[in-house]
Amino acid sequence: MLSPAIQELKRRSPSTKIYVVDSDRNMNYFFKAERNLNGYSILPDYSAFKNNFNYNDEIILTNFFGFILTTGCKQHWGNLALKLFNVDKRNLKPKIYLSQNDEKFGRSYAKLLKNKMVVLCNDTSEMHKRWDVKRWEEVIKKCKGYAFVQVGPRSGRPIRGALNMLGRTTLAQAFSLVKYSKLVVAVDGLFNHVAHAFGIPKVILWSNSSPRNFGYNDNTINISKKIYCSPCRYLAKSPTRKCIIQCYVNKKVPQCMLAIKQLEVINAIKKMLNEKHDPNIKYYKFRPADKETCLDCRHNKICNIDWFKIRFSLLFNWQLI
Repeated sequence: MLSPAIQELKRRSPSTKIYVVDSDRNMNYFFKAERNLNGYSILPDYSAFKNNFNYNDEIILTNFFGFILTTGCKQHWGNLALKLFNVDKRNLKPKIYLSQNDEKFGRSYAKLLKNKMVVLCNDTSEMHKRWDVKRWEEVIKKCKGYAFVQVGPRSGRPIRGALNMLGRTTLAQAFSLVKYSKLVVAVDGLFNHVAHAFGIPKVILWSNSSPRNFGYNDNTINISKKIYCSPCRYLAKSPTRKCIIQCYVNKKVPQCMLAIKQLEVINAIKKMLNEKHDPNIKYYKFRPADKETCLDCRHNKICNIDWFKIRFSLLFNWQLI
């Protein structure tokens, strides 16, 4: 979601040098493939900063980090990233670069499955985003004529009726399967954004986060239940904290996921595949972030991103770097 802002920043000012430091090693693939970056490193390696900044340099920071989580802002995360760099192009899409071998991998599977491939990503590392396995199996059983290919980590839950590719592809190969699929069906997470990058139709199931912040309307059906504690991601200090403890600590299936019924998912899949479906079932549509978004937000003026300066030496413990 940050890549469109990086693309536009580099286009607008080609001489700008962009370095990234991140804590997630899974991001290594994206950083390595991102042609607009001058360098990156993965924590605890701070070399991208250490090799390009001096001890007494002043660095400009913002209150952007965790902004949505702490304020409940209704703007899309990607648009906030564009706003951070004073970029006003909201139609930019993230780019994912694939090698020729990875492209061939996805094409070959699509051909093997007679161009009827539907990519399924039913699990993420966040337990509270999971939907019941038996419900997934019923969905697949009712969607005949299409080959469901399940992607994700080896630790994922296999779904009967789907081709199990859990842990059997590289990240890039999984992306290639998405690129050459007819449809992506997934819970909120990485593959929502991957499908968006490739322009692939998608059906997304939402739990603790909101499509308004992390989702898309175009070519998408978002299944999100507006129960009293959803989205709970910003509610750590709210009266609904008891619900959060139940979902996160006790690892119970959250009510927002239990509220999603098989028929809704089956209907959404058939609709996106242009199959016979029930037109009376309505799905969640959210208003894209624009200048009017903050007017119906209780935080109103707090949505301005503030800048402040700090010395590099204070930002990190230089001795540890």
